[in-house]
Amino acid sequence: MHNVLVEKATKNLKSWLICILVLFLLGAITTPTANVNSIFIEDADIEKSGDWRVVNLFGRYTEGRASFTGNVNSTGSVNFDKEKTAERVVFRIYDYGKNQVNIANISLGDQKSVLKYGAEKAGVTEHTVTFPEKAIGNKLDIQIDTLEQPSFLIDSIVLEAETNSFDYSRIFTRGLLFAFLGFVLWAATIFTTTPTVSTGRIYSSIDLFRGIGVLLVVALHATGFSGLPNLTDQPMLDNLSKHGHFGVEIFYVVSAYTLTFSLYSASQNKSTSIVSQFWSRRVVRIIPAFAAVFFLAVVLKDFLPSKLETNNILTTAAQFASMSYIFERDVLLAPIGHSVWWSISTEFQFYIVMPLLFLPIFASLKMQTINLPYVRYILAGSLALIGILISAYSRSELVGKPWLPYTLFYHIDAFLIGIALGILSLKTKSSSENEKLPFKQLSLWGGLGIASYVLVLGAVGFSTQLGELLSLPRNFVPARLGVIIICAGGIYLARRAEDKGFNFSGFAGLRTVGLLSFLIYLIHVPAMELAARIPVPSSVGNHEGYYHWVLLIGLGLSVIASVILHQLVERPSLKLNVIAKTRSWFPTTVGIFIGWIIFCFLINLATH
Repeated sequence: MHNVLVEKATKNLKSWLICILVLFLLGAITTPTANVNSIFIEDADIEKSGDWRVVNLFGRYTEGRASFTGNVNSTGSVNFDKEKTAERVVFRIYDYGKNQVNIANISLGDQKSVLKYGAEKAGVTEHTVTFPEKAIGNKLDIQIDTLEQPSFLIDSIVLEAETNSFDYSRIFTRGLLFAFLGFVLWAATIFTTTPTVSTGRIYSSIDLFRGIGVLLVVALHATGFSGLPNLTDQPMLDNLSKHGHFGVEIFYVVSAYTLTFSLYSASQNKSTSIVSQFWSRRVVRIIPAFAAVFFLAVVLKDFLPSKLETNNILTTAAQFASMSYIFERDVLLAPIGHSVWWSISTEFQFYIVMPLLFLPIFASLKMQTINLPYVRYILAGSLALIGILISAYSRSELVGKPWLPYTLFYHIDAFLIGIALGILSLKTKSSSENEKLPFKQLSLWGGLGIASYVLVLGAVGFSTQLGELLSLPRNFVPARLGVIIICAGGIYLARRAEDKGFNFSGFAGLRTVGLLSFLIYLIHVPAMELAARIPVPSSVGNHEGYYHWVLLIGLGLSVIASVILHQLVERPSLKLNVIAKTRSWFPTTVGIFIGWIIFCFLINLATH
């Protein structure tokens, strides 16, 4: 085992060192407004007098902390170890809206200015205070003058000044954050093992889509934990993070796509107990890791925004075990104070339904039949259309049901499009092997394969425009549907490129994220909670820098925790698949568990 780890650690080490260096340079070069000297100040660094308190913003995310006061006589100040220069001060505050005005006098050195705000719409906003002349001083003072809103709430402050030289401390800090993530990914590739698959062949291209999916979700949630930053200076990152929820839809398409091969292969091999074996593999893949993280949430509940209490742990665990937790928002939020785990219930609903509905179809498809293009096209097209119509119909008929977005009804289009894509990709064994192509043709397919990921990211980033282009009724959710369709096309292209012989091994870091994607998904919210609590150096520079701080450290911690769970929980639990094939009682036990889920889910569906 030791020799294997050493071999994996030294394999492509030179390439990884170059990659980490490139990430450092990428972070440094892309530092926003590097010619502006920026000093980031958390609310915790403000010395306060008067009645100040601390609050977590909104409650939707934890977003770190913010300080507030309802006393007009309260003051705040920031003392620096040496004189600082600033032309403007950017405040991130919470505006309660209703056109009520708050006013504070701001001074640095001999320069004074006024912070005045009050808008109709409530929310976290940025307000820039500009000094008449460049201010130089070692103390920033805040004196509240008028307080019409319920309180004066400060999330963070940034001092800014134009400079003839680059802000090297901020450039280095950002580069170091990127390099930290690169180092973590290199270490993760050493300790992450590729699982065996029932179809026999592992496709790296599919793992890359899983990696993109989970990174989109993490990028979205990082906006909440960093206080909803204004990323307009980085428009593509801004678009991707805002629409990161589409990462879940990518998971659904990939899941349905890969499981189509598994179920079809079992049906053609005339395997016995296909349904119970299918369920067994899904239970073994999902439940141990899910249960382990739930247990950790119970143990660490005092350190998380958890709603778990001694008297509700067992009932909450039972509702999670029955996958019916999506019907009660308080239960859904209970373990980690966040709703991120909803999609696991949706995925399980699909796992239960898929073999029951599609095994008869797959069993009737002979290899000779599936190789007739018109059969595949008609079947795939019909399934995709049925999924789109059912999904749109459910949104129309079940409008107002808060649990609808958490059910299979809402997302059936993504799953059926994934199955349709899988049917289009079914081939004979002889044609599924890598084809030997000339270098030019292989390069062309490789370019198409890489372009498929850019295409999917572009669809997510410009999903709003994509939805407008489709111009479908609102209940079809056009932007989402467009992303799903383009994702399916991207998967098809990448898979074809790999079938042609293109090697995606150069994307080892992203593939590792894909292999760990389920664990990262489970653990990234607590990891970001921790990242948001780590004292932030002033050299992060500005609010965009704080977003990268939370994103990169949170992702790095998520990967580290996921590797530990992978070794201690996921790998040992996957060995139960061997037991499932040799012990007759195992499928029966899984059947009872699935029956329990169906019973509880239907009861909750009927009563809500």
